[in-house]
Amino acid sequence: MRTPPIVVRPSVAIQLLLVSLMAISGCAGAVPAPTAFVAYSDTGGRFSCDYPKGWQAEGGGKPDSPNSWAKFSSGNALIQVTADLAGSLYGDIAKSSGAMFGNDNEPPAAKIHHMGERHMKEEFTKYEERQPKPFQSKGLGEGRRSTFIAAQSLDGKLYGYRATLLSGDRRISIVCSCPATNWQTLKPAFDQVVASLRNAGGGVQSHEAKKTINQIYDRLMPYRLPAGRASVGEKLDQNRAES
Repeated sequence: MRTPPIVVRPSVAIQLLLVSLMAISGCAGAVPAPTAFVAYSDTGGRFSCDYPKGWQAEGGGKPDSPNSWAKFSSGNALIQVTADLAGSLYGDIAKSSGAMFGNDNEPPAAKIHHMGERHMKEEFTKYEERQPKPFQSKGLGEGRRSTFIAAQSLDGKLYGYRATLLSGDRRISIVCSCPATNWQTLKPAFDQVVASLRNAGGGVQSHEAKKTINQIYDRLMPYRLPAGRASVGEKLDQNRAES
């Protein structure tokens, strides 16, 4: 009697592991260049933007919360947009303090763009970014954008953008990333998404949100500028009184 051949089948766990490793390394298939875009409105009412049609979209935040976010993804490509209150307050300081934050001729978004680099280095391995370049957004004025490179698992690399804009009362941070092998295909789409950022009109501040703003103002008041100029605290106190 002939003995049937023994067929060794990998377990489900091993198959899932192999699929995951392929996805991490960028071998799961390149994301095609988007051919159409659709509008997205932030649930917190702080920004709107366009994103590639067919990509998964999700977000969070309420009109009376200090932060809100959105995420768009397809395969290994990812676009993240966040709106935060604290970053905008630093932008207000940059507007009133001039040389304290750098070149007086630079827009406030340029003066606070560098603040996001530290967080990126904490989130990504071997993170490096190039000098920021100016760009014009659809509705939030001039911003700054840096191209970055970071390590990916299995000796792969991630390419992407880190961009900064300022709305009326929020800093808008955008991070676009994909495997290096997909960068040239998706770069035009990333450019379009970043440039599409615009104001969504904002929401109504709750009592707790106003309280948080006042606490941050108070913490910043001790910092002073060179002799002959008003302190940052005085400037902020004036802004608070006028609001």
